Amino acid sequence: MAKRRSSSAELWENIVKLLLAIFLLAYAPVVAWWNSIPPVGRTFMLVMITIAVIAAIGMVVMLSIYIKRERASAWHHAMAGWQNDAQGNAIAQRQSAIAMSDVELEQFAAQVYKKMGYRAQRVGEDGDHGVDVMLINPKSQKEIVQCKQWNKQVGEPVIRDLFGAMMHEGAVRGWLWAPRGFSSPARAWAKGKPIELIDDEKIGQLIARAFNKMK
Repeated sequence: MAKRRSSSAELWENIVKLLLAIFLLAYAPVVAWWNSIPPVGRTFMLVMITIAVIAAIGMVVMLSIYIKRERASAWHHAMAGWQNDAQGNAIAQRQSAIAMSDVELEQFAAQVYKKMGYRAQRVGEDGDHGVDVMLINPKSQKEIVQCKQWNKQVGEPVIRDLFGAMMHEGAVRGWLWAPRGFSSPARAWAKGKPIELIDDEKIGQLIARAFNKMK
């Protein structure tokens, strides 16, 4: 099965499609307007457009650098005090939870949610009824977390099990942490339901929210 593209790749693809549609719709009117401008005016406008494009590129580059620095800082804060300093530093440098064990991923998830303002308690034992971390959100509602540190993508049956655990616990939302991601059927089944599928990229986003208060 082909690996699912990241959400950022899909976002850029949609942006390109939107820009292409705008270009096709606006091409003829813009050409007519451009031909109506005197040569001196065209030169002036070309200079201004060039300056604006350079400034926009500079802003995008600066924003990208800022976001990367903020995420790196968030990961280092998140791994501060990790039980194994060498492992914590390696995880922070890679900005990835893939190297964590099952238990470590559960412990880490609980830590992240506490930073986000939840009350979080790791369950993670046999007979846990599909709940690895129990959450009480800031509205005093119950939410549950499952963690799957697998060597492959998580499939639809696991999402169904999580939904059943939510019904059993009376939870308003379920979170499934799976650093290696989810299959297309799994994502399709979760769509429209109060289930958050958290792959390695989204773990980084949660860490940024928790430790740097980034939205």
